Amino acid sequence: HRDMVDAEEWAWIGDRSHEALDHLVIVSTLPVFMSLGVHYLEAWNEAVCAGAWGRPAVRAGERLRRALDLEHWPAFQESFAAMVDLLRDVASGSRSGRPPASITLVGGDIHNAYIAEVSLGRRDERRSRVHQLVCSPFRNPLSPTQRRLVQLAGSRPAAAGLRALARLAGVKPPCVRWRYRAGPTFHNSIGELALDHRRAQVTLFRSAPESERGSQPGLVRMYEADLAA
Repeated sequence: HRDMVDAEEWAWIGDRSHEALDHLVIVSTLPVFMSLGVHYLEAWNEAVCAGAWGRPAVRAGERLRRALDLEHWPAFQESFAAMVDLLRDVASGSRSGRPPASITLVGGDIHNAYIAEVSLGRRDERRSRVHQLVCSPFRNPLSPTQRRLVQLAGSRPAAAGLRALARLAGVKPPCVRWRYRAGPTFHNSIGELALDHRRAQVTLFRSAPESERGSQPGLVRMYEADLAA
């Protein structure tokens, strides 16, 4: 049995998340919401490593897990579901009385940058808006082949195929939906999250190549998005 955080840490996260806040920011080294293809791949791998396809497949699944670093939140389905439950609870304001204007999950360490919007179910004017922000500013650049694989994993055909594979291993579809609003991009990037009362805005920048810099180094604005309700 594996979890992303232990019981004591999770209790602390829950207590802090239910305070009366204008904005809730949850920072995790690894993203919670990734492309659907990667989500189903990691969930399938977790099930196989747990014995869903028998003992011989466990070793193969473990080798694949290590080779591809399949160790993000989707690879810990119980923790992923617990996070979704927490987000849904906080976004409704069920304990604090007033939901935050925004809930923002910040992650990195996957060699690309993107903004994803998360839909927790029935739209409510009082419900918080939820986003996943990913930015890996100081990174090992992916090769062209690796970039194509990341883009392929984010495609609808790949997601459909990996979803079917995961279903064969007993994995249930996630009870939450999300979509990319921007990205993924593979530039050397940095992100800025600005919070002002009930307003929230994110901006992603990339480093300017020499051909764009002229005499001064600088950053190029890639994406800008409002995150609050």
